[in-house]
Amino acid sequence: MTSCYRRHLQGYHEEEWSEGCKSENLKPSQSLPSKGTKQAPFTVEGFHHLLLKWIAVDDQVCQSCKSCCCLGTTNNNKSINVLECPEFRELLLYIGENKLDEDDLPHRTKATIMILEEYKKKHMKVVNDIQVSGY
Repeated sequence: MTSCYRRHLQGYHEEEWSEGCKSENLKPSQSLPSKGTKQAPFTVEGFHHLLLKWIAVDDQVCQSCKSCCCLGTTNNNKSINVLECPEFRELLLYIGENKLDEDDLPHRTKATIMILEEYKKKHMKVVNDIQVSGY
């Protein structure tokens, strides 16, 4: 829930947000680009990174729904299951402006593997950083 407030404050009250973070000695979240920030050029790898990031941080949880994309699955995380929804896939292809093909859109099994691979990389980096630091 706090992420919704943070997003609103960053998006619509950026100056006040920055000042509030400074006055409270908080490190501002870098989750939203500032207005006017140039978007990185599109790549399929960049698309995958942002899609998986969204899945990992999104908190849509299905509470015994009867008619959604996760019907019949044991995984109740809607974010990963939405990858199977034809309308969502159609939306991604549309906003991809012909730079994405259906094969570029991972299904939930592939996305799960990709998320776990990224986790393992990050985990190993943390382990190595701790070992180097002497702790």
